[in-house]
Amino acid sequence: MTTRRFVAFQDSKQTHESSEALAVKENEEEEELLELEGKYYQWKHGPVHYVEAGAEAATADTSAILLLPGFGVSSSHYERNIGPLAASGYHVFAIDYLGQGKSWPDKDPEKEDQLVLSIDTWSEQIISFIRDVIGRPVYISGNSLGGFLATTVAARHYEWIRGVVLLNSTPFWSFAPNRKKMHPWVKEAIIPYDGVLPAPRPLYEIGSRWYNSLRNKETVKAMLGAVYADEKAWGDRLVEQILVPTEHKHGQSVFTSILFAPKPEHTFEETLAGLQQKNIPLLLLYGKEDPWIFPSWGQRVKRQVSLATYYELSPAGHCPHHETPVAVNALILEWLQKQNGGAGGGEDGGIGRGSKAMGSGVEGKERGEAPGGDRGSTRTYFEPVTGKQVMATLMDGHPRDTIEWLLANTVFR
Repeated sequence: MTTRRFVAFQDSKQTHESSEALAVKENEEEEELLELEGKYYQWKHGPVHYVEAGAEAATADTSAILLLPGFGVSSSHYERNIGPLAASGYHVFAIDYLGQGKSWPDKDPEKEDQLVLSIDTWSEQIISFIRDVIGRPVYISGNSLGGFLATTVAARHYEWIRGVVLLNSTPFWSFAPNRKKMHPWVKEAIIPYDGVLPAPRPLYEIGSRWYNSLRNKETVKAMLGAVYADEKAWGDRLVEQILVPTEHKHGQSVFTSILFAPKPEHTFEETLAGLQQKNIPLLLLYGKEDPWIFPSWGQRVKRQVSLATYYELSPAGHCPHHETPVAVNALILEWLQKQNGGAGGGEDGGIGRGSKAMGSGVEGKERGEAPGGDRGSTRTYFEPVTGKQVMATLMDGHPRDTIEWLLANTVFR
């Protein structure tokens, strides 16, 4: 078993320190970590790695939360969220997708295994995990790729999902057409390979070259620098967490499969329609400074699912849960309390015990108030990770300027 360490931020006792000094103090307190031992669930294609927190106090009535990471990272990317959520009385799980983190095929895949690393395969893995390991309906939260997976699982298996949290969810995945939607002779003539392992040698060589060009420290640092609004939110620890899994012997094969895997059976918009049809609660927490999933994407989701609660975080990039954990943890906990009728995940309603683990306080609305209010209402959070104030603004999904209007009415129609 592997020991995984996750951060549990503590409140500062010195209320008159400067923001910079407070940031230094809080970063030093990151060394006080919640120790979590990695666990494994044997799935049909190989062992699935996951971590779990809050099990000791959990009962059959305790709300469970499943955290889904983005592509190329692992469950460790939620190290700033698992502790605070579990401390608030929730039973928290974070999982590695097959071919990511510490979840890998336990043998060289054969054609008969029909293994392709795709949205549909990972969705099957996730629902199997929910049924077999968690064993009860869950709240599910996903960042980037994890967001698309969260909506896919919720739309297909709504009876197992109590609510969905999207953190800068990607609205698309893969460029290859889904062969299930094509005429047999067309798919064989135009799309001869659909990501099933093992890959044909020429395609494996293409995938390997691309894979090897990506898995070096400077490339990873450059990518993180581009997608985080503040470089102080990440360091060598995250770089190593990303790079270590790339040394696995199946790395090149898995990446080739991902590269040529088909689009999912259902589009992102179709999965959102499924959530709305089944009245599954939805919380949107989107970093405004994301260079990939920029604000118009979050606005589009809000317009499609009108009852969703949508907060825009700034400054924050593609991974708000890791870059602005105090704000994200607080907003998730308040939203969960609202979904549970004020009962929260534990005996204190999900706010009391968690408030100490969430870090510094909130300026603006009261901490215990459930998300809501008028468009443009703003909360301010201090983030020890960066030493900055972060604003969480409640949005209604409508474009705010000409550029957003053009994007909403052209590219995103």
